[in-house]
Amino acid sequence: MNISNLFFALSQAMLFSLAQGLLIFLLLKLVIYITPGITASGRYRFFYSLLVLVFISFLVSVLKFYPEAEIRVEHPVSFSSKMIGQPTSAVLEFKSWLELNSFWITGFYFSGVFLQALILIFGLFKIKQIRNQQKNDLNFVWDTRLGQLCSRLKINKQVALYFSDKILIPLTAGYVKPIILFPVAMISRLSTEQIEAILLHELAHIKRNDYAFNILQRIMEIILFFNPLVWLLRREIEKVKEFCCDDVVVKYIRNPELYAGALALLEENKVNNIRLALAAIGSSKYPLLNRIKRITTMQTLKNNPKQQMLGVCKINCVTGV
Repeated sequence: MNISNLFFALSQAMLFSLAQGLLIFLLLKLVIYITPGITASGRYRFFYSLLVLVFISFLVSVLKFYPEAEIRVEHPVSFSSKMIGQPTSAVLEFKSWLELNSFWITGFYFSGVFLQALILIFGLFKIKQIRNQQKNDLNFVWDTRLGQLCSRLKINKQVALYFSDKILIPLTAGYVKPIILFPVAMISRLSTEQIEAILLHELAHIKRNDYAFNILQRIMEIILFFNPLVWLLRREIEKVKEFCCDDVVVKYIRNPELYAGALALLEENKVNNIRLALAAIGSSKYPLLNRIKRITTMQTLKNNPKQQMLGVCKINCVTGV
């Protein structure tokens, strides 16, 4: 493999991916605008599919441009005719600049990939450290209840529950042997029903195999870190993924407002968010507030409009909005 040809192919593929990202961004905005009633799970599949499409397209572009880079070296005249046709002087100048600076462009690319990979590895290491701890007495109280909740969601995997003083937000990790980590500090602040609701949320992540999809998503984001569309898709995917799990919780509990109140209390205790861990709350206050408002207005048959408005007002006071 010729390194200079690979660098040229990568720089071309990056440019193509950016252009493709702009078109997909416009498509994304159009779909969001014309389909306001689409379900959270439908949006999740759509956004995730777009990310996969951009990822595969980038890999295909690298493979496509590499043979053309060979032609560029061996037959520069034919290459110019094949790649460019009859371009304007501005296009020629840009192509020339791209070729001359392909080394620095790909240097930036590999540096970004390396940095993002380090963040991923560090996140996995942090999760491994947290899960390598001993169970305490609280586990024996809740293990039976967790098993019952798993049965309700028809989860056949063996799910382990740990109460830890090292975390401030609940999170889920692992695919083959998933675990749920719950902050000890929140036990005294949440009611039994609220704790069960949060556990249902984490179990919903496990049932949906979100941890595995999250790892794959992070790998695609590392490869495509340079494309702003990828970070936009990530934001949308994370948001609708939480909506999907919220829908599961609301389906199985009697009082959605208690669950919304639990999320508000968790927000107060959130200090940091471990990457790759599927937290029960979002990455900032405003997405959380949107989730809370959505939860309190989902079951219109169970709550009248006055009760819904009162619930939202209460939660706004808790979150300081």
